[in-house]
Amino acid sequence: DIHAQYDLKGSLHGRILMPEEAAKPRACLKDQNWLNNGIKLQLGPAKRREFVEQLIRDVELLIKLRIMDYSLLVGIHDIQRGNHGKIRNATLSVFDPEKTQIPDKPYPQMTRANTIRDKVARTDPMVLDRLAKGDYPALPESMFRELTYSKFYCDNGGYLATDKNDQPTNMIYYLGVIDILTPYNAIKRMEHVARSVRYYDRHTISAVNPRYYGLRFLKFIIEGIGNSDDVRPLLEGFENRQRRMHHHRFHWGGGGG
Repeated sequence: DIHAQYDLKGSLHGRILMPEEAAKPRACLKDQNWLNNGIKLQLGPAKRREFVEQLIRDVELLIKLRIMDYSLLVGIHDIQRGNHGKIRNATLSVFDPEKTQIPDKPYPQMTRANTIRDKVARTDPMVLDRLAKGDYPALPESMFRELTYSKFYCDNGGYLATDKNDQPTNMIYYLGVIDILTPYNAIKRMEHVARSVRYYDRHTISAVNPRYYGLRFLKFIIEGIGNSDDVRPLLEGFENRQRRMHHHRFHWGGGGG
C-alpha cells in the first residue's frame, strides 16, 4: 500500500490540498502539504547522491526539450504498517485510455498533454479489487519486470530509504517524474504574464520558462531531502552549466527564455 503520496512541482501558489480533501485515503498531496507536514526523504549519502544526479540529468533533458510544469510523484510506503490498510484494493484502478483516437494534432487551444488527459477522463476505469474476484483477467506479472533492473525500482518496485550509514530503514519510496508533455509555448508565456500580473510574485507560479522551472524544481526537491548539504554542490554545478549555456545562446544571438 502507498500510505502517502505527493505531487511536487516546486511552486507554491495554489499547491495545497485542503484538510477535508487531504484526509481521503488516496489523496495526492502537494507542495504546501509537504512543507506543512515537515516531510523529508530519508536517503543515506550514497542514495542521496545517485538520486540527485539522476534527477539533474532528467531536468537537463527536459530543459533542452523546453518542457515545464512536470512534477516529482512521491509515494511513501511504511514497511511497519505494511498492507493492512488494504488501500490498494480499495482505491486504485486500472484503465486503458482511448489513445488510438488521439489526433496527431491536438484540439485547438489544447496541448497534446491536455488532449491525452481529456481522453483518460472519458475512460471508465476498472477497480482493482474486481480483478482479484475474477471479474477481469489478472494483470500480467511481467508488465514491469524490466523495472527491477533499475536501481530506483529494485526494492519491491521502489527505492528503499537508508540512514546516515547507508543502512536500510522502514520506508520505501516510489519516485517518478510525471507530466512531461507540456511545452513552454506561446500559450504558457501568456499564462505566465497573466498570472504574474494577478499574483505579483512570478516566482511562486508554475507557468515559468523551462530553465527557471527546472532550477526551482531541483532546489525544492533537494531541500526536501534530509541532510542534503553534501549534494548541494551538484545543484551549484547544474546552475553553472545552465548559466554558461544561457550566456552562450545570447552571445551567438540564440535568444533567451
